[in-house]
Order: sequence, then structure tokens, then C-alpha cells
Amino acid sequence: LSWGTEYKTPDGYVIRIDEPTLQDTYEYENFSGDIEDRAPEDGGQWAFVNIYVKNETGSTEFSPFADDFPLITGNTQYDSSILLDDPINKDQQFEGGELQPVFERSGFIVYAIDSGLSIGDFRVAYSKQTFGGEISVNWQTE
Repeated sequence: LSWGTEYKTPDGYVIRIDEPTLQDTYEYENFSGDIEDRAPEDGGQWAFVNIYVKNETGSTEFSPFADDFPLITGNTQYDSSILLDDPINKDQQFEGGELQPVFERSGFIVYAIDSGLSIGDFRVAYSKQTFGGEISVNWQTE
């Protein structure tokens, strides 16, 4: 799927992943109130991906977690990173968990990726085993 396209899972979740933004650093406010920049520990860059999940299953269920959406490029898989500092000018980090019917959850997932990558070089995947078989969906640049 292309970035921003909604996908409805067989069990009734609507998932949308928007086009990532790439940043060498992000700004955050430290404990003393000063603004600082944070880069990935191994160098590289951050890939921020906004995600939206809506529960249309008809019952309270557990929605996908950030770890359910790896970023993949070539033969490399990047798992989501957890930021200890809240970035300035970003919404909240995406958190999966119990979700009531017709409610939605959104936020960003962040990945520390190699600096040479651009948005066209990777995809974000979602896979799940269901009663009807395995599903696998990828969002990427067309």
C-alpha cells in the first residue's frame, strides 16, 4: 500500500501508516528546561512514522503494538525505538493495548536507521496470524 492508505484487517482493525519523516536529530526539553538535540546512539538518523489504528471489531480487543510494525529495507529489519525524552513538535508515541469498540489510537513510532537511507528505500510492515491464515501488509512509496 502507499503511505497514508487505510487497511482493514480480517479481524476488524483499520490501520493507516503515514509517510515517514527523516531527521538527524530531534529536539527535547531536558530536566532543567533547556532545549537539546538527540541523535541516534549509533549515528544514523531517525525515521518518525505516524500510525492510526481504529477498533471496528465490535468488542474490546488488544490493538497492535509498536513492535508489530518493523521498518524493512533490503535484508535489514529495524525495530521501533523507545524515546525516553518527548520530542518537541511531535504528538505522543504510539502505544498498543486494550482498545474499546469504535475507538482509535494514534501516535508516532520512531526507528533509528542508517543515515544513507531515504523514504523510497524502505517499507513499514504489519504481519499477523489470523483464523483465516496469515496476513502481511506493507506501506511504502509507490
